[in-house]
Amino acid sequence: MKKILLIIAAISIIASCSKHESSPGYGDSSVNLSLQLENCLNTKAIADGKSVDQLMYAVFDDEGKIIIEKAINENEHAINALHSANGYNMSITLPMGHTYTTVFWAQNKSCKAYTVSEDMNVTVDYNGINNDETRDAFFASVTFKVEKGKTVNVMLRRPFAQINVGSYPFDYEHVLNANMKIAKSNATIYKVPNAINLLDGTVSGEADVLYTFNYMPEEDLLVDVDENKENEVYKWLSMSYILADVKDRSTVYQMEFQFADSTETDIIDFNSGLGSVPAARNWRTNIVGQILTGQMDFNIKIDPIFYGDTINSAGLYYNFSQDTHVKDKSFAFNTKEWATFTTENNNLLTLENVEFSGKIGQIAIGEYRGKTVNDVPYTNVLKNVTAKDIKLLSYLKSDGNYQIAITNVEPLDYMSLLFYLRGKVTMEDCEITGTTSVAETYKDYYKDIHDVLTYDCGFPNYSDFTINNCTIGRLYSWSHVKGTITNSKIDYVRCSTHNQTEKNSQLIIGEGCEINEIFISSSGLAKSKIGDDGKRHWVDSDENKWAPSIVIKAGAKVKLLDMNGRGRYNWSVVSGNRVYESNPDVIIEEGAIIEQIINEDKSYVPGA
Repeated sequence: MKKILLIIAAISIIASCSKHESSPGYGDSSVNLSLQLENCLNTKAIADGKSVDQLMYAVFDDEGKIIIEKAINENEHAINALHSANGYNMSITLPMGHTYTTVFWAQNKSCKAYTVSEDMNVTVDYNGINNDETRDAFFASVTFKVEKGKTVNVMLRRPFAQINVGSYPFDYEHVLNANMKIAKSNATIYKVPNAINLLDGTVSGEADVLYTFNYMPEEDLLVDVDENKENEVYKWLSMSYILADVKDRSTVYQMEFQFADSTETDIIDFNSGLGSVPAARNWRTNIVGQILTGQMDFNIKIDPIFYGDTINSAGLYYNFSQDTHVKDKSFAFNTKEWATFTTENNNLLTLENVEFSGKIGQIAIGEYRGKTVNDVPYTNVLKNVTAKDIKLLSYLKSDGNYQIAITNVEPLDYMSLLFYLRGKVTMEDCEITGTTSVAETYKDYYKDIHDVLTYDCGFPNYSDFTINNCTIGRLYSWSHVKGTITNSKIDYVRCSTHNQTEKNSQLIIGEGCEINEIFISSSGLAKSKIGDDGKRHWVDSDENKWAPSIVIKAGAKVKLLDMNGRGRYNWSVVSGNRVYESNPDVIIEEGAIIEQIINEDKSYVPGA
């Protein structure tokens, strides 16, 4: 099977600097700007920043007006300092007590791909050769208040994502042995930003990248694929720079590559499975594996390491183009990103003898692609998959809430999920337990504060799942899901139906199950109104009528069956300042063992 591992990693950053000195006048002060190199490389290598030999800068006041017009420095002393481990210092004389922003841009002066305007906006021309190191460039924007003896530290970073392609050495050797002397590569990347405002760092515009054939890098591509802190060696086939947005690390692009001999006569196309390749500013996207030969099955992995003090490994994206069997793999995460395992054409995906560990935002099996809720586009099989004691990391949003899996259903549905399983899912002999989350509470639209509920497994819209002989901590199925569980041990099961549904959620607890608690709740986004009592009530409407259907079959054991969630018709439950109503359909077959049932805030012991 052909495996393509796609990994995003932080680009080593080389800062840029210049020297501009003048004597301060009355009421002025000289501000020292100390431009430092991040991850300075002392040896010549591709993407080491050594091609930069020109620095531009301009100064803006707090209203965005240019105070010092764009200056260009190509001084040899400044450029040499630019590439030293200590960086270089420059000073600017400005009026005391005022706030200014200095903007920097450093590039290779021979590169004609960049047009830098007087107000420090850069436009990129993506027509040119591939593997072009002269396109490497850096920028920074730093704001400061002028004070006597002021020193400002500045770190310049790339505004680009670097897109790399590498093959296994044996893959490359196989092509050479077949008398095809691969020497050049080109790259096509669709709908990429082509302008950046250096003052605020925002990107804009859109253009296709059309990098023509050029000789491949001479160096090896080093990537730590298996996360053992040792780089694996790949034949470096392609290297390309594109503008990217630092604020959005989930942006994906369609990419295509070609590899050819020196005469560009014999050509190998590489494009299958590259319809949604992530790229982000100052990250490296490494596409590595058996690329030149073999079957057209892809294993695409994203493993970003972002710049800064915190090093995150993972944020994975596997996109398979054909039926794929991932076996005997181990994934250790340390990132707030989501890991996604999906298929390009709704193929069969099997994960067997796979172990997950560490910290992650979420693991998605299948992805949402804007299709209707009636589509079940994925078929996923999990055999002997293990995930124990994983911690869920979440982004802290501007409203003070964490980014968690579901936040728009209140008050019981603020969830942080480990596995988000879409489509038709079969789980056999899996153990997924002990998941915890950094997100503990969430403030809803009504300003009520709710606990965030953590689940090991979640089955969303129109999933159809079968679980057998598994051990799971907490499981949640919702939004018109069909599920059957047999011969499994689960601590907590919740089943609910949300709004705009067309049928019940259906859950069968089969023979051999041992479950500590089953909790049933119904529509969480259904219509509601404020009643005469001043409380919010869900109202009787078509959007509210579908309640979960639960069948507990003979041979199943359940310690607690809690039907006291959202009610309709049969009972009401007061929660905060709102009342919820519902009627789930629950069938308990003869031979099922239920130790306790809670209904209408009343507790029952069957047979007592």
